[in-house]
Amino acid sequence: MKKITMLLAAVFLIAGLCSSTTLAGGPMGPPKALLGRSQWAVDAEYFHEEIDLRTDGLCRGWIEEWSDPEHDTWKIKNLKTNMFFGSLGYGIHDNWDIFVRVGIADAQDEIATGAELDEGIPEKGIYASYRLDGSYGFAWGVGTRVSLYESGPWTLGGLCQVAVANPGSSTISRTLEDLDLVESGTAEIDFWQVQVAIGATCQLGSFSIYGGPFLQWIRGDLDLKSTWRFDGEPEPFLRINCSHDIKEESKAGGFVGALWDVKGKGSLYAEAQYTSDSYGIGIGGIVPIP
Repeated sequence: MKKITMLLAAVFLIAGLCSSTTLAGGPMGPPKALLGRSQWAVDAEYFHEEIDLRTDGLCRGWIEEWSDPEHDTWKIKNLKTNMFFGSLGYGIHDNWDIFVRVGIADAQDEIATGAELDEGIPEKGIYASYRLDGSYGFAWGVGTRVSLYESGPWTLGGLCQVAVANPGSSTISRTLEDLDLVESGTAEIDFWQVQVAIGATCQLGSFSIYGGPFLQWIRGDLDLKSTWRFDGEPEPFLRINCSHDIKEESKAGGFVGALWDVKGKGSLYAEAQYTSDSYGIGIGGIVPIP
């Protein structure tokens, strides 16, 4: 038990040292097949990620009538997502697994609008910084793992997984004190992530160390609707509707993890993933179905 505690601590330490980076879509696990032919297993997982994203889209304002759509680029800063999954896996072949996962995910972030996005300081006036705090919503995913080559304690393999999250909507509010205006409304984010990875796994008795590079793609939608109040009174002729597309800022990253086989009972694992704009950590437990 002391060895596995130290091993898990090392994995989370690596994640902490990568705090200037970002994660994606759920734990990947070892990049190799984990089940034998026709074998079933269940998996309980937790995953936390933090990531910077760009959005690109149109906004329309209503002052007596709808204005023409205006194009704008925003930045979602430090999107924090907690994901809880339960998954079901099946071994198609001794070297090929597939799995499906369902669960819940939330989203907390800050949206910076305006021209000075790279400095993280929105311009004053019409430009704004919105704080979002979405509740938990439905999330699901699918994936596959394959073993490609084995030699001694080493296994080379790959995996591909997709995760889809629909966190609950957030309420937004900000005040333009100079104009005595208060904006309030709702914002909703949904997104999906694809990861493709290759890597190696080294078997050390009941322990395994694994890792390698991966590519990720993130797409989604951001919808924001708001109304205004002036001097405490509603302004029915002042509204804003925005619809943006979400995209990742970095595609390439790496992952590292450790797995402990509990003889006759299953496996436990811990993992860190990172790119230049994100980071994340995950843990899980796999139990075979007799």
